[in-house]
Amino acid sequence: MNPPGRGRMVNRVLVIKLGALGDMVLAMGPFAAIRAAHADARITLLTTAPFAELMRSSPYFDEVWLDDRPSPWRPGGWLDLRRRLRGGRFDFVYDLQTSDRSGWYYRLMGPGRRPGWSGIARGCSHPHDNPARDHMHTIERQDEQLARAGVAAVPAADLSWIEGDGSTFGLAGRYVLLIPGGAADTNLLPGNPGDSGRLGADGKLIDPVVMRAPVVWLASDHSDGVTGQRFIGKDWDADLAPDRAAANAAGPAGFAPRPKD
Repeated sequence: MNPPGRGRMVNRVLVIKLGALGDMVLAMGPFAAIRAAHADARITLLTTAPFAELMRSSPYFDEVWLDDRPSPWRPGGWLDLRRRLRGGRFDFVYDLQTSDRSGWYYRLMGPGRRPGWSGIARGCSHPHDNPARDHMHTIERQDEQLARAGVAAVPAADLSWIEGDGSTFGLAGRYVLLIPGGAADTNLLPGNPGDSGRLGADGKLIDPVVMRAPVVWLASDHSDGVTGQRFIGKDWDADLAPDRAAANAAGPAGFAPRPKD
C-alpha cells in the first residue's frame, strides 16, 4: 500500500487522539477516512483511558494503546513510551491531537529514520502549517490536515456503531440527550454560584436559567424535525412566541454536516 504522499509502503499506521470527549467525537470522520485510505494496514490508536473501551468497539482500529501521559518528572514513563512507539515500527503517524505533548512524541521516534508524520511537529514529513489553523473549526482543520497528507475524502461522523446499556438511567424507548455548552454559573466550577471573580471566556459566566425556555421548547412537539442546529440561551426572547424565539436564537451546529460537492 502506498502511504499518503510517499513512495514507501504503509503497513502499520498510528493515530494519536488523546481526548477530550467532544474532540473525540469530531474525529470520527477522520478516523473513518484514515481506515478507508489504509484498508489493508494495521491501524493503532493511541488514546487515554476514558476513551479506550469506546474506541476498541469502533470499526476503525485494530488495536488501541493507552497513553498514561507521563509527567516531566517521570523519566521512566517517557522512556517506556519511547520504547513502545519505536517498537511499533509504524510507517505513518496521523497526529490528530496536534498538541505540544503529541509533538514531543515525534521527537521520541528519533534518532534515526522517523515514520511519515501528519501533524504540526517541527520537521515532520506532512506538516499542517496553515498559520490560521488555530482559528479554524476542528472539522475544517482536520479535513485540511488530512488533505495535505493525501487523504482528501473525509466523511461526516457515523456514530451508528455505538451501543451501550442505558438501563442505569431509567430511560425507556427513544430519548434525546441535551448537552448545554458554555461556562455556566453552577457548582461544576470552583467556588459557588454568584461569587465574584468567577469569569468565563468573555468575562462573565452564563446564568443556567437562560436554558430553561429553550429546553422546554426542544422537549415539545413544536421542535419536531429540528436538527443540526444549536440554540443560544441568552438570545432567547421570552416576550416572543416560542417558535419565533427559537428562530431568533438558532445558529448552525458546530457539528454540522459537510456540504456536498
